Amino acid sequence: SVEYSDDDMEVKISNFFGLGKEIGRAKLTSHETPTEVRNVIEGENRTVMYYEFNFKEKYDNGLGKVEFINMHSGEKIEKDYYFAIAVYDEDGILSHWERLDEGNIPKGKVTIGLVTDVNTGDYIDGIWTVAGKKIKKHATWSASLNNGLVHYWNCDEGTGTDVGDQRGGDTGVQRNGTIVTGGGWDDGIINGGCTGNGVTDEGGFEMDGYLNGDLGNDTFTISFWINETSDTDQSQGYFGGAVDTQNRYMVNTVAGGTAVWVIDGAGASIIRGRPDSLHTWHYMAIISNATGTYAYIDSVLEGSDLTGRTPTDVWKTLRIGGVNASGYKSMNGTIDEIGIWNRTLTDSEISNIWNSGAGISYTMDFDKNPTVTLNKPLNNTNISTQTIDFNCNATDDFMVENVSLYFDGTLNHTVEDGVTNETELAISLNVSDGSYIWTCQAYDNSTIPQLTIAGERNFTLDRHPPNINISFPFEAVDYQISNHNLTINYSVTDDLLEGCVGSFDNGVNNITLVCADGNYTVNISSINNNTFNIFANDSSGKEANLSRTWDYKVFQREVNFSSSTIEGSTEQFYLNFEQGAGLQTSLVKFVYNITETSAAFIVVDNNVTVLDSFGIPQQDEDSTVVPFYWSITMSDGSVVNTTIYNHTVGTFEVDNCTDFSTVLYNYTVLDEKEQTILANTTIEIQFSMFDSGRTENILNFSHKYEEVNPAQICINGSLSNTAGYSVTTVVKYTSNDSGNPYAEEYYNILNGSLTNASIPININLYDLKSIDSTEFQLTFRDSSLTLAPNILVFLYRQYVSDNDFKVVEIPLTDTNGQTILHLVRNDVVYNILFVEESGRVLATYNKMIAFCQDFTIGQCTLELNAVSDTDTIYDYSDDLGVSYTNPRYSNLTGVISFDFLSTDLSVKTVRTEVVRNNQFGNRTVCTNSLTSTSGTVTCDVSEIVDSDRFLFTYIYVDGDLKTQSTIDLEQSETGSFGLVNGALFAFLLMIFIISIFAHDKQALMVALVFGWAAVVALGAINGALIGGISGGMWLIVTAVFIIMRLKKEEVG
Repeated sequence: SVEYSDDDMEVKISNFFGLGKEIGRAKLTSHETPTEVRNVIEGENRTVMYYEFNFKEKYDNGLGKVEFINMHSGEKIEKDYYFAIAVYDEDGILSHWERLDEGNIPKGKVTIGLVTDVNTGDYIDGIWTVAGKKIKKHATWSASLNNGLVHYWNCDEGTGTDVGDQRGGDTGVQRNGTIVTGGGWDDGIINGGCTGNGVTDEGGFEMDGYLNGDLGNDTFTISFWINETSDTDQSQGYFGGAVDTQNRYMVNTVAGGTAVWVIDGAGASIIRGRPDSLHTWHYMAIISNATGTYAYIDSVLEGSDLTGRTPTDVWKTLRIGGVNASGYKSMNGTIDEIGIWNRTLTDSEISNIWNSGAGISYTMDFDKNPTVTLNKPLNNTNISTQTIDFNCNATDDFMVENVSLYFDGTLNHTVEDGVTNETELAISLNVSDGSYIWTCQAYDNSTIPQLTIAGERNFTLDRHPPNINISFPFEAVDYQISNHNLTINYSVTDDLLEGCVGSFDNGVNNITLVCADGNYTVNISSINNNTFNIFANDSSGKEANLSRTWDYKVFQREVNFSSSTIEGSTEQFYLNFEQGAGLQTSLVKFVYNITETSAAFIVVDNNVTVLDSFGIPQQDEDSTVVPFYWSITMSDGSVVNTTIYNHTVGTFEVDNCTDFSTVLYNYTVLDEKEQTILANTTIEIQFSMFDSGRTENILNFSHKYEEVNPAQICINGSLSNTAGYSVTTVVKYTSNDSGNPYAEEYYNILNGSLTNASIPININLYDLKSIDSTEFQLTFRDSSLTLAPNILVFLYRQYVSDNDFKVVEIPLTDTNGQTILHLVRNDVVYNILFVEESGRVLATYNKMIAFCQDFTIGQCTLELNAVSDTDTIYDYSDDLGVSYTNPRYSNLTGVISFDFLSTDLSVKTVRTEVVRNNQFGNRTVCTNSLTSTSGTVTCDVSEIVDSDRFLFTYIYVDGDLKTQSTIDLEQSETGSFGLVNGALFAFLLMIFIISIFAHDKQALMVALVFGWAAVVALGAINGALIGGISGGMWLIVTAVFIIMRLKKEEVG
């Protein structure tokens, strides 16, 4: 594009229609104004106009074809030409023009001129093409300098002694001169000139008067041409006059002919060497103003002095071509075209007067240019009819030659006149929609026709409103995330398109759009953000708008998941979205990597919630980024996939804590009796880790620790805070501490729980000296008296001084329901728990002492089952000081309670402590006490009923542990008869009563009531309404018998 500035003297050239990067600038420096007509002397290879270029980079072939227009006729003509670059000397003075053989524009500042032949009568405009763009606004060739001109002598008289002031008659101050002795006439630069003879006090012409009064200030310019025929070693004068040395002003050469002096009463300024060639016309201009004195030779500033040299009030009798001062010679040659201005001429004006060495002369005979008036269409008009009337007229002080219409930069129509001084142009044109520029220009009938171009006018033809289209969204957006961006694609077209706005609320709140962008990106925060309006207008005022409404099939509100996890974890993946109006969610699939599972979802008022628990599969690499997403099938059959999210899954590795540092298990082998750490141990560990559902084996580890106590298992990194794992371990251990051999024992864990909160797990492995250990072969049968394999046998040993029972061994029954226990015969009290893999307690044997049937032959066996009354086998009695009922647990209240009575009726403090005890250690659940001779002690264990299967109840009397019992939390109160026996007893009792009193209905009813009360009182069953052992059940059975009996009687 081309943009003009500085009154159209400077042009900026850019790419991409003015919206792109600036390529460079070019300024017309050969002209003062864009409409200036510059006179150029005829001849070959004349530099007729030039631009100063400033390009950021070299532009190859940037100088294109020049279009020449004959300004007399307005027609294009062909002329030979070339471009030349200005070459300056070291002082910055133009030296010459150097031809450019290629049309390249150099980088940086450079002046490039147009060189062509100039013929007599030429009146030509030249239009340059720069960087592919035509430069249409510039000057043509000629000038006028009457502004500020005070006096002008052209020396054209040729005879006599009078030299006329050509300008004085126009300003009212006439300063005519008189040829003095030695002066005369000769050919000048233009017509005639005045001469000097180089003799002292002779030559030139002079006039009387106070010249400084004519100037009116201390700023002036003296301009003249000289053609010297000889020089001497004595000073020669060009211009000046003096009364004495204090009242003078002179321009003369320095003795020896080496410089020019400008002298006033205050001193002299040596400006520069005089013109350096004889018999040649040279142009000189002397400027004096407040900043100094300046001398030009042939339009080039040759020197300056910061002192201004000016005439004084008494200065008079000015001589030109010499100096009116005693002892000064006149110049030896001819002087011509002398002018004095009361202002500072510009460099361009000085250059124009020099006119490339041809000069110009003062004139008042100026023919006025034509006046052109544009009538219609008016400027900046919007028009809606295709046929447009154009009208302009031209007037001139003499005659209008022609008037032409230029439409959008192209000559369209010309009206020839040549007779009158006023001409009208009127024409109608059919025009397409668009914006246009038009103007008119006119020539007069001058010898050199003068041209006037009216200012350009603009108008716009627009018959159609803008065309708007929204291509996306069209009907439905499959998937959108709340508070994420949606890009709306649109197009707006119009030849005169001016502006576009968008709106989500039908114009209440508008968004400025760039029409040409074609898209707008907006943050969507609600499913109701589904209507978009585009409003557009063009420069003629026509408007259009388009509204588009769409639906969202899946509008995602929230996704929640842990960004990182570990293999084997069970993770929660949460998705919440709103289903589109008129649609239902048919199916949701959760796709984790390549694993696809159906996900459950809940729909409430089109709000869909998906919560999926997913077990993280085992990974092959140390750390894997696993992609996942939800695939949603809608009721219209479309499948919408959510954004793909990434899940960082870490893998597990375990070792003996050589490379890894997060401890899972810490096994310490202790002497079972002394509870001291043993040396010279051997610990063999087999460790398997599963996900919490035990559906996938995550890892296996086995290692033999020799003389390492404690033995540790470590993992890389840490466990997930939200995930749990299941483990199975087998630990085989023994010792030979200080030469004392120890028994080889086992500590097993089946389906153990492992979480980040539970590690590290510290486990003591108690080992008996071989000399103290007796191997008992244990055989265990389940409640059906079938041999029970794969049962954990928790062996608890009583440590009286610690008031505690501790797990000293956990063997595992084999396929025959058998295992080996390492017991101390006769002296140590044990508790034994039988627990299956699920964690359910099958049987509890408390207060046992190991008796061997025949130790001498090694026949030491234990035959135990899940049916026997565990509290009566191998009973261990102690003087309690109280009598008490067995602790009982209520499913309804979550309370353990028992009754006591002091045997000697003295006050006793009876305290109970309930402890959760499993393979990971002991923890007190609750404690309570009562100081009395009798009463009921209760302990609330409701907080742990969901996490533990069995509890140990310790009873203390006056601070001493007296007894301990085990309670299965899943068993309700059944009394002393037991579940099966009590129920059977109650049933038989009721049948017996019915048989006795069957013939007397009243007696039967009374007997049944007392019988049922007796059953409950005896503890055969409990008093609940329902349940396998409830009294209510048996009451129902009784009621059935009564109804049947009464029915039979009614029939009879």
